[in-house]
Amino acid sequence: MIFALLIAVVPSTTVAKYFIVGDEVGWTTNFDYQSWTVGKDFHVGDKLASNSSLKLDSGNDIVTLLTPGRKWYICGVAKHCKQQTQKLVIQVQPPIVIVPAPAPVLATKITVGGDKGWTKGFDYQGWAQGTKFHAGDKLFFTYPKGVHNVYKVNQKQFQNCDITSATKKYTSGGDTITLKRGTSWFICGVGDHCKNGQKLVVNVK
Repeated sequence: MIFALLIAVVPSTTVAKYFIVGDEVGWTTNFDYQSWTVGKDFHVGDKLASNSSLKLDSGNDIVTLLTPGRKWYICGVAKHCKQQTQKLVIQVQPPIVIVPAPAPVLATKITVGGDKGWTKGFDYQGWAQGTKFHAGDKLFFTYPKGVHNVYKVNQKQFQNCDITSATKKYTSGGDTITLKRGTSWFICGVGDHCKNGQKLVVNVK
């Protein structure tokens, strides 16, 4: 039977669901198509297929829903529409947009100071400004064991080179510290190393 579309459509693309109009009954006379639509959500990009055993047209027409809004369909054969209820109206919603989850940021191992390592007389703040830090990244402090160390401190302790109530102390010479979001402060607690610039603050995204 003829599956007539009574509204102009504009091309678009989307991931389609596929509906056989009337399911196993198909597109025929004396069927309640409005009841058939109950519980079905139609979106831009979905496809309506007519499955008719009477090949008055293709009998297997496919209509892609290209725009949102109300759509009307009827059979144009004889009195099928007027007297035998062979008509359909649906409300088409905008396409379902599936936003993929952002790709996880892979953790990076960052050697503090690059090939200079953790030492005196190096501009760690200048070094940090050229480096991006993310939660999960690992800071690697490398230095001669016993010559330096690493204290994790707060902002005030950082400013005063104060290790008396530091959060953590590292002394292995190859310390790895996993970063958390926010600001972290690190200093060397040996002698006047901190006052001579052996200190680092990082802002972690």
